[in-house]
Amino acid sequence: MEKWKKGGRKVCILGFWIVFWQILTWLVNSKILLAGPVDVLSALLQQMSEAEFYLTALCSLLRIACGFFLAFFLGIAVGAAAYRLPLLEELLEPVVFLFKSVPVASFVVLLLIWFGPKKLTGMISFLVVFPMIYYSVLGGARETDPKMLEMARVFHMPLLQKIRHLYVPAVWPSLTAACKTALGMAWKSGVAAEVIGTPSHSIGEKLYMAKITLGTAELFAWTLVLIVLSYLFEKAVLFAVEWFGEEKPGMAGRYFLKAEDRERKQSDAKRLYLHNVKKSYGDHTVFQNLNVSMTEGQRMGIFAPSGTGKTTFLRILMGLEQTDGGVAETYGAVFSVVFQEDRLCEKLTAADNVRIVNSSISEEKIQKNLRKLLPQEAFRLPACALSGGMRRRAALVRAMTAPGDVVLLDEPFTGLDEGSKEAAIQYINRQLGGRMLIVASHDPTDFQRLGVQSLLVREKDGSWTQLNV
Repeated sequence: MEKWKKGGRKVCILGFWIVFWQILTWLVNSKILLAGPVDVLSALLQQMSEAEFYLTALCSLLRIACGFFLAFFLGIAVGAAAYRLPLLEELLEPVVFLFKSVPVASFVVLLLIWFGPKKLTGMISFLVVFPMIYYSVLGGARETDPKMLEMARVFHMPLLQKIRHLYVPAVWPSLTAACKTALGMAWKSGVAAEVIGTPSHSIGEKLYMAKITLGTAELFAWTLVLIVLSYLFEKAVLFAVEWFGEEKPGMAGRYFLKAEDRERKQSDAKRLYLHNVKKSYGDHTVFQNLNVSMTEGQRMGIFAPSGTGKTTFLRILMGLEQTDGGVAETYGAVFSVVFQEDRLCEKLTAADNVRIVNSSISEEKIQKNLRKLLPQEAFRLPACALSGGMRRRAALVRAMTAPGDVVLLDEPFTGLDEGSKEAAIQYINRQLGGRMLIVASHDPTDFQRLGVQSLLVREKDGSWTQLNV
């Protein structure tokens, strides 16, 4: 009902302005100065009765569409390349700045001399649209959550998965906004170029002829055609852009290669070794002469107050932090991790979040693992709709089902009640197999229930010691 009311209101507003236009036409009383809606409609119907009308509209549409789509896809490709290669961005900056700053009229005259009128429309549309798309992609890529990129790096997500589920959601809002502006500019600049170049079978040519013959009604009629074509083209393009940019639950990991080609093998790592490791942030020393040794199948706990270095130690192992001295050797170990934050793709389901870090896992196995910790009704919900405890359990399932030699758990039971925590601990113990386990926790009972054999403990003087338990 509300939708009908809103539509009716728009119709009434449009009707008001048409009536106002007609009254103004009567007052002016000159068809050359101002043609009325009846005259414009008559001129439009006259044009539509001729085959030339449809050829003209189609040719202008194709020229502008070609320029727009070339700028759109090239802008995405070049913007992505510039994001990855800062030197390329620096090299392109003067060129893109010229595209953005030089008046369209200057480009029109220059390109008309170089290439003639036939290619002018598409090239002008390209020059106007390209900077908008380029800058939107470049800026959007820089807004990608660095914590999610770290997650992708640790889990060795395939490049296409990272693009689809991390970069695209970050880039698409700014790209969609840029498209809304670029679509209108493509039509305005393209038709302006046609008016100057007057290529045959173009709306610009018709507008130019209307100016010469003082055919105001024909001018308004072709302007109306432009508005309709621009509107329909914009709606179609934006629908496609928004559809592709939307995360679709249940489709993660199904766009790519066969499972056997994607499968990531575990490494041959049998040991972790840190010797005299140092790590500081400014004047604050986190580690000094840290020594840790672990072998295959061992389980170690990290026990220390919050903010004293537990997460930093895990980040050093994963290669996300560099040491200031000493040796940190992981022998090519592959890690699967529960971070302090859940780091789930918000629009994907729990099953999707498992699949994107292990594309070779079967749907049956994913569902079986999720049932251990999550209720059935949570399976179809995107991560953003899950409670904090459910999100944490989904992150645990992801870590325990991902390929790897070493499982790292950073405060893994945050937000879980006692029943959920007990179920999670039993699940970890069953799933761990012969892999190494390192768990950071402020609760000493967690270590006993997870069967750790050694503890990395922070002493009162700030030093760290590995103790057997």
